[in-house]
Amino acid sequence: MWLTSSIFEKKFAKTTTLALAIVATVLLSQIAPLVHAVSVVTTIPVGSGPQGVAINVNTDEIYVANQFGTVSVIDGRNDTVIATIPVGMLPWGIGVNPITNRIYVANVGSNTVTVINGRDHTVGANIATCEAPTNVAVNKKTSVVYVTCSAGTR
Repeated sequence: MWLTSSIFEKKFAKTTTLALAIVATVLLSQIAPLVHAVSVVTTIPVGSGPQGVAINVNTDEIYVANQFGTVSVIDGRNDTVIATIPVGMLPWGIGVNPITNRIYVANVGSNTVTVINGRDHTVGANIATCEAPTNVAVNKKTSVVYVTCSAGTR
């Protein structure tokens, strides 16, 4: 499953949508090229300005970092938002450790990474990081979290 975010910028828009798209790959024959088909399956209203998205494959929950300080949690079984979690300022990148069920959110505006407990959708910690953290990657084997920073060298 691929996820794409669609931002419809309207002057007073309060929510945007996250479009879920399924990509099907079909092999026509041994000598024919691969054919790719993409279609939008559904749209799910989330918070304003979705920036990052990550999936916990073990729980089938989808996490969307919304530009104005929240993370939307979507139940992938029925495509509904089941929680909205307050995080730092300008959340951008988001990563999931499916083994520990921890979600990590890079907050550009507050120079922090928010750690969310995926079991009960509560904030466990806000960790001071570098200047303007933008993306997060998680090594699920070692539980090491990697953060990219777009400014400074702290």
